[in-house]
Amino acid sequence: MVARFFVFGLLGLFAFVFVYSAWHEYRRFKRDGGSTYGLHYDEETNTTHVGALPDEDPGYDPEDFVPDELEQREAEAEAEAEAEDAAAAAASQDPEQDKT
Repeated sequence: MVARFFVFGLLGLFAFVFVYSAWHEYRRFKRDGGSTYGLHYDEETNTTHVGALPDEDPGYDPEDFVPDELEQREAEAEAEAEAEDAAAAAASQDPEQDKT
């Protein structure tokens, strides 16, 4: 008898989650219209997740991912940040101090 309650409780929980998900998606559909879902890649956290895609975005294709390109983009961004820091430091130096 206890096993029966356990099974119905577990199935009821899954049924509740399914119905809630369907209701949530239906509300989103009514609010935003139809949507295409796909895989998003977040370079900042190096993770992927599934979500609604904008109309012009084809999504993230793991087959097209090349880790070397990511490392190259990170190196370029780091070099650019260092150049900006050096330029800001040079601009902040007072020219009057150099004369003394």
